[in-house]
Amino acid sequence: MAGLVLIVFSHPLLLRWTVMGWESAPVGLPVNDSAVNRVVVLGGMSAEHVASGRIRFGSGGDRLMQALMIVQTNPVEQLIVSGGSSAVLTNERGEAAYLLEFLTGMGLDRKMIVVDSLSRNTYENAINTRQIFETNGWPRRIVLVTSAWHMPRARRVFEKQGFVVRSIGADPLYPFSPAVPSDYFIPSASALSTWELLWKEWVGMGVYWMRGNL
Repeated sequence: MAGLVLIVFSHPLLLRWTVMGWESAPVGLPVNDSAVNRVVVLGGMSAEHVASGRIRFGSGGDRLMQALMIVQTNPVEQLIVSGGSSAVLTNERGEAAYLLEFLTGMGLDRKMIVVDSLSRNTYENAINTRQIFETNGWPRRIVLVTSAWHMPRARRVFEKQGFVVRSIGADPLYPFSPAVPSDYFIPSASALSTWELLWKEWVGMGVYWMRGNL
């Protein structure tokens, strides 16, 4: 049985079909769109090495790159960066706090950046962002940027908080090229780690659904 499970979940085509059913196909970024005024980008993309003062970006760093491209090509008034620290046993700065330093160091106008460095999960991202919008009297209409595999859950959570969401999925798992013959016959070890990512996301969505967060 274990061998059968390994064979099934290492099959590239099964993963490809699953991803294409879960993620939306990548879409173009808005350009010169007067309705694009506030962009919310979710954390989970970087880590801070305090001793060196450096930030290390993982694959999720594409979230920030996509958000910045939207900022550069649209009349964006605010970029909201939402992400804290999930550490329990150590005292770490919230991710949005050091991303603020990174963004201003790259020349982005400090006045347009709003940070939520307290959120520890997607639900808190939405709750804290809603409070920011209520405090400033902004209409709850946003462009939401997060990883494409995370977008189905994130979008529903933000919509539950009254946001009208235009979603832009970053670092997609969605295949950009057609399947090749080897995908039909040769197992892929990397497929197993992707399945792990998807299963964690599905479990998270199930938990949020039971809690009424979606």
